[in-house]
Amino acid sequence: MSALVEKEYGMTLPVRTMGSYLQRWGFTPQRPLDRAYEQNPTAVRAWLDKEYPAIAHRAKAEGGEIYWGDETGLRSDDVRGRSYAPRGDTPVVRPCHNRENVGLMSAVTNRGTVRWMLLKQAMNPALLIKFLQRLARDARRKVFLVLDNLPAHHGPSVVARIAPRPKVARFIGVTRPACVVMTCAGAVTPRVVRQ
Repeated sequence: MSALVEKEYGMTLPVRTMGSYLQRWGFTPQRPLDRAYEQNPTAVRAWLDKEYPAIAHRAKAEGGEIYWGDETGLRSDDVRGRSYAPRGDTPVVRPCHNRENVGLMSAVTNRGTVRWMLLKQAMNPALLIKFLQRLARDARRKVFLVLDNLPAHHGPSVVARIAPRPKVARFIGVTRPACVVMTCAGAVTPRVVRQ
């Protein structure tokens, strides 16, 4: 805000003064919503109004359960949160610089049942199939897995694995269109793990 005031009016205001003005005007510091820049709100609304109810109806009719899947990466040198220090001293956080990376694939149902798997490398079709096999082993009902449009989700081996086979299919794969990027229930698990 200080930069905007300086640009528009040629006045330089200290951060503290700008903060006081904003507070007087009813503004408070808030954490912004997590929204993908490529998200198309119209497409999201259309998907939620048309596609998802059809998926939910089919899952109910077939005795299945909807899982929302997502994957993320975790790093050992990631610094999150706040830190405190005596007045006038800037806090210093010393992360471990021996970087360790681990991936996480998770799926969560609308009722909160969570299934996850640690990954030693980036997601690929073989790892997704392994996750699907573990999910099928643990699930008591047919799985309707909603994934994003990661290229690993469309590999020929994955398509063959989740292709519907009459009366035998354990999986029905559903992908959201690229413009329907949203923070879904599956993305909640990785975010909670990172915090």
